[in-house]
Amino acid sequence: MRPVWEIDGTGVAKRFQGDSPGFVRFLNRLLSIQARAGGLPDTAVGRTQKDTEGDGGVDAHVDQAILPALDPTGRFVVPTCWQFKACRTGSIKPKKKKGGQEVALQDEINKPHSRKLVEQGYGYRFCIADDMSAQKKRQWEVWLFEAAQRINPQAAAPLVVTASDLAGWANRFKAVVLEFFHDAWPGSLRHLEGWRGEIAGLTPQFVAIGSWESAVRAIREHVDFSRPASTVLTVQGEAGVGKTRFTCEALLENESHHALVVYTDDEQAACEFAGAIARDDRLRAILVADECTLEYRSKLGRILPACPDRLRIIAIDNSLQRVGGAGEVRLTQIEIPEVDAILSRNFADLPPDRRRSNARLARGFVRLAVDLCEHDILIPPDGRVDSIFGFFHDDYLAKRLTPEEFEAVLLVSLLPRVGYRDDVVGQLGSLCMHPMIDQQPLNVVRIAQRLRQSPGFLAVGGRFLYVTPMLIARVAFKTAWERWVEPDPRRFLAGFPPELIDAFVERVQGSGTPAMRSFVSDFFFDWATHLVPDDLGREQSVSRLVHLIEVQPEALVPILRVLFDRTPVEELKRIHSGHEGGRARRQLVWLAERLAHFEEYFADAEAILLRLALAETESHLGNNASRLWETLFRIVLSGTPVSFVDRLGLLERRLREGGGRQLALGWAALEEILADSPVSGLAAPPVLFGRLPPPQWRPSDTEERDVCRSLALDMA
Repeated sequence: MRPVWEIDGTGVAKRFQGDSPGFVRFLNRLLSIQARAGGLPDTAVGRTQKDTEGDGGVDAHVDQAILPALDPTGRFVVPTCWQFKACRTGSIKPKKKKGGQEVALQDEINKPHSRKLVEQGYGYRFCIADDMSAQKKRQWEVWLFEAAQRINPQAAAPLVVTASDLAGWANRFKAVVLEFFHDAWPGSLRHLEGWRGEIAGLTPQFVAIGSWESAVRAIREHVDFSRPASTVLTVQGEAGVGKTRFTCEALLENESHHALVVYTDDEQAACEFAGAIARDDRLRAILVADECTLEYRSKLGRILPACPDRLRIIAIDNSLQRVGGAGEVRLTQIEIPEVDAILSRNFADLPPDRRRSNARLARGFVRLAVDLCEHDILIPPDGRVDSIFGFFHDDYLAKRLTPEEFEAVLLVSLLPRVGYRDDVVGQLGSLCMHPMIDQQPLNVVRIAQRLRQSPGFLAVGGRFLYVTPMLIARVAFKTAWERWVEPDPRRFLAGFPPELIDAFVERVQGSGTPAMRSFVSDFFFDWATHLVPDDLGREQSVSRLVHLIEVQPEALVPILRVLFDRTPVEELKRIHSGHEGGRARRQLVWLAERLAHFEEYFADAEAILLRLALAETESHLGNNASRLWETLFRIVLSGTPVSFVDRLGLLERRLREGGGRQLALGWAALEEILADSPVSGLAAPPVLFGRLPPPQWRPSDTEERDVCRSLALDMA
């Protein structure tokens, strides 16, 4: 089966036979990108842009050879001249009936311009949008070579380039395939021109922002394949500030990028594409991954070392979370005069004072300023408003949107972004099922699809929906709070889906008032402090607590530790023996394992795992609490950054203070150190508690490892 995202000769023939202008553009693109990949300047490639003009038998020429090491095609060992034929092989006939295809081909190479270049030592290349047998292809090349030698006895051997040859050549440059063969690709991927066409509709005239010039340079340096790069470059800024358009324009300026850039707003598709490039050393690309979270930026970063000379990745993100060691560009909000400059280029008919009023109201968000200009009738005549919130809520959103659309925007504004398909499809459903919210997931998605471009308040990015720009998100969130939370905040928060609590808290922290932030923090902290031992066996309670700890581990891990310390071992066995208790226990085991990845939480994680191990109810599992507690003390692959000496001291204390089951666990841990047996625990996620976990402790060399073993033997 042909690999995904690849074309074959049949596809090339079907696409270009009878479409001579398209075939010319396709070949020109391939020639340009291959020349640049071979280190040639743009001036080395001559192209005929209109196939209707007389060309003397040459549609394109490359005036310099490419070094064999940089030319995997083998077609550029000498300067070359190219003739393109968007037809079937049977259409190659002489104009006068004086022979067959031999005469027709020799007529082509003897046309004035091609003859002149062959005399100068250029290699002749005959491209056709059809396939033929190897024997026939060889015969055509013999006929052409005979004619070439009559022109120049030292002529380079001509080559016939068929549809299958062109398919294999194009497959090296995935953006070329995407540009000319849209149907062969997933719908979430775009080539550079297609991407620009989607985002430039509202403001066709782009205006460069002076304060972003350093960011432009950073992007252009990052995608320069002559420079080493093995990290993801992240372009960050608030939603709606203009990151996507800015990145697109920065790449557009250099034509050499056009055939390399692939854009997607689906982070899963980005990882799949990057993996495809990494696995095939023929391929080269510049990948732009929009709506790319910290977790997926980390995944993309792990792919890059396999192909640093063939792949560049730019990630665009609203979260402002940082990946250690990665490149980063942060775009601040545009100043009002710069927004006004953009509006003046795109709304020249609007009075200058109205444009300036709209720029001030938009607070640096260009998309919002553009929408204000398009609906200028909604702005007060003098351009002044008593309250930004009151204006956007009462005089703008309520008039721009239908009640149904406004409700959907309010719903999505409750979270920084809401999953609506694939592996996160349950997020939107859970939000809609809240007892105080009455909306249908499919209806929300339908509205989002309608609003994504105009006015753009609901954006669809990959698997997620979100409100943009941030100014609108803040207004919408305040309205949503007043509508659904304020009437009965305790009921609302008690019924909030546990798996979405961390995202809700993030929204409150970023967009809520001090009173909102204080109430939410106090509510969940108060709820956690009132948990009792029986709650450790209730799946819903544990699920909520785990999600709260993921948001505020520094405040809530101590509460969990105290709860475990005051719960007798026999009580833990009892509450975890049932079906629901077993599911709750699994979440607690996994949480403790993840906490151990951070030095500041290691002591609590170890103590919690020990209590769970003393009350073991999952002896049939390879990654139960007992096994994970034992592996915490390994020399390597312990899952923690805490030094071995410190962990060994803790193990010694556990052996001295314990008896019975604890003593047996301690000896098993000591045996684990000496045996160095394989570990069956879960691999650490790339992001934990909103952070990248630090590397696990390991000895610096064999000598230090031997010292660790000696210390363990002494204790045994």
